[in-house]
Amino acid sequence: MNVKLTYFPDLNDHSKAKIIKARIGTIRKIRADEQIKKMEIQKLANKIRGVLTGAIGITKSVSGIGVACPNEIASRLAICENCEIREGKKCGSCGCYIEHKTRLANEECPKGYWGPVPICEKR
Repeated sequence: MNVKLTYFPDLNDHSKAKIIKARIGTIRKIRADEQIKKMEIQKLANKIRGVLTGAIGITKSVSGIGVACPNEIASRLAICENCEIREGKKCGSCGCYIEHKTRLANEECPKGYWGPVPICEKR
């Protein structure tokens, strides 16, 4: 780490060392604070991305775009009904609403219990 020092002719080496340590400590704290801010921004961006992805998924499910066949939906729902990580109407792993996630053909279980299927042509 490069720290530019100003010359202090009247200070002894011990005092200069204290100043250097204080400056390095300040620089490290600033860098740590910047890292924390970046992490907080990333968390917020991930939450926003999750909300938008969920809204798009629910919209597709409700409007019937890209849905799986009824037998596939029933099979997926049965698996989710007995899942140990289920949290009410939501998946405990990804946070999606199970009713909508199981309807979309291209979706898959985050734990790998079921995967994508072809889009149902008959409705």
